[in-house]
Amino acid sequence: MSDDDDFITLTELSRIFVDASSHDVGKALKAAEMRMPDGQPTIRAIELDLTRRFEGPQSWIPVWKWHRDRILFYLEYHGLKRIENAEK
Repeated sequence: MSDDDDFITLTELSRIFVDASSHDVGKALKAAEMRMPDGQPTIRAIELDLTRRFEGPQSWIPVWKWHRDRILFYLEYHGLKRIENAEK
């Protein structure tokens, strides 16, 4: 498994959390100042290697994916609850 396999989409991230949509994940990323109002990642998120740019379905449309483990702290801090922690 390559290092790139650790990066997932907002939709895939939303499946880790209770009743969360990709929109909810995006809002939490903005609240954490990891994503700008236009949806692009912040310089800080890129420098911390929390996100990487991948080629989208069309080569001219980039897809930003997020590190599935390292971004969890920020998302939980800003209100999302992981499914595995739901009973706690």
